[in-house]
Amino acid sequence: MGGDATRLGRRLSAAANRGLGRFGLQVVRSERLRGLVSRDAVDAGAAQTFEVIDDDPLCTPADEPRPPAGAHAELRSDHPWLVELRRRYVGHPATLRSVWSEDFLLRELALERFRADNAYVWQERDLVVATAQDVEQRSRARHVNYLLSAYYVRAADELGLLGRLAEDGAFGNVTVVIEKDWVVSRDLLDSVLEISFLERHLGIASRPALEVLDIGAGYGRLAHRLTEALENVARVLCTDAVAESTFLCDFYLRFRGVEDRAEVVALDEVQSRLARAAPLIATNIHSFAECPLVAITWWVDVLAVNEVPYLFLVANTAELASTEPDWRHHDFKPLLRSRGYRELALEPKYARSAGVQRHGIFPAYYHLYARDGAG
Repeated sequence: MGGDATRLGRRLSAAANRGLGRFGLQVVRSERLRGLVSRDAVDAGAAQTFEVIDDDPLCTPADEPRPPAGAHAELRSDHPWLVELRRRYVGHPATLRSVWSEDFLLRELALERFRADNAYVWQERDLVVATAQDVEQRSRARHVNYLLSAYYVRAADELGLLGRLAEDGAFGNVTVVIEKDWVVSRDLLDSVLEISFLERHLGIASRPALEVLDIGAGYGRLAHRLTEALENVARVLCTDAVAESTFLCDFYLRFRGVEDRAEVVALDEVQSRLARAAPLIATNIHSFAECPLVAITWWVDVLAVNEVPYLFLVANTAELASTEPDWRHHDFKPLLRSRGYRELALEPKYARSAGVQRHGIFPAYYHLYARDGAG
């Protein structure tokens, strides 16, 4: 019986490889994958020729837990606090929108499932990647891509964060069981890679009383992970120009029980709050690329006035460009330079492997800027 199952598995792999061959891909066993992604130096030419499919049936979505008691009553569009935030944000220069229009929010965001595949974190949809060399549409969120990415992150996780950070399917989060007792999501994997990047370049795990300003904090993903991962984090200030994000971030950080070190700052209170803070790093994960240049300029001016030493940006490309209301794009690197910020590092999200950068979930680029005199 076991021999029959083995032969069947081989026939299925062969059939899959015939189909994948058109795309330069092939099925490999998970044991081979572990060896490939754990090497210090990956042969980029070879790595780009395969995509991995584990034959382990555990590579399936994890069950979604029931929402906590009271969530339905709080996560509603007519909640008084959300209504008040919307009123207060009207007319603020940072709220000039392009991608995050009212229609976009209605279409992309369900408050009770704010961690699902939606406006905040794409998890199961296709991503169009445009570069100077090519334009192609690829599926980035199939389970095989999660498997590849998970083993890559495990190999690159020098702080051992995967052993300390748990994951669940709360509020619609897309989770994948990679191995028994090992559940991952894009939320988790992206957070580990971002924290690892900052540790590698700035040594954040050893910075006493570390303060971080998270611009475009969304539902509070990074603040939640930073406070759980690093005991030396004194405060993460979370702010956003979208009222729904401020509202959800406040709810989520309370739900995770990290509100003692992760503080939500309403948009109209950012400047006064920063006068009483000293963040070492400002982070912006995929947010500026979805904003007009006017809004980006307001934020960068705030950073410059408060002399925030470092700015960490995540974007889909190696370029940094705004998205205007008419869907044109403007390079905002000159803006950063004019405000005293110079590029300190630029790396692919999956910096150790060109193959994983091509086939892992949602490849991106990490941009680190230092203010003149810092770093």
